[in-house]
Amino acid sequence: MSDTPHDHDRPGIADMKAALDVTRVILDSADLKTAHEAVTESGSCPACVATSGISFGITLATTMAGDAAFTSEPVRLALLDAVAAARRDLDSGSN
Repeated sequence: MSDTPHDHDRPGIADMKAALDVTRVILDSADLKTAHEAVTESGSCPACVATSGISFGITLATTMAGDAAFTSEPVRLALLDAVAAARRDLDSGSN
C-alpha cells in the first residue's frame, strides 16, 4: 500500500494513470522491471493499480471483441476460460 490513505472502493486517478503507464511500458518494450518501477515510483497503491489495470484490460478486450457497452456473456466466459488456463499453467509450475 502507499503512504497516502485512500478509499479502496474505487482506484483514484493517479492509480488509473499508473496502470496506463505500466501498460504503455509493457507494450513498448515488454520490460517488466521498468513497468514495476513505474508503479513504485508513482506513489500509487499497488493493489489499486492492479485493479485499474485489470479493469482496463477487460474493457479493452471486450471492446476489441465487439461488445458495445458492457462485457457480453460469451466474452466474459472466454476471458474466464483464459484466466483458468493461465492459472492451470502456473499451478503446473510454468512461468
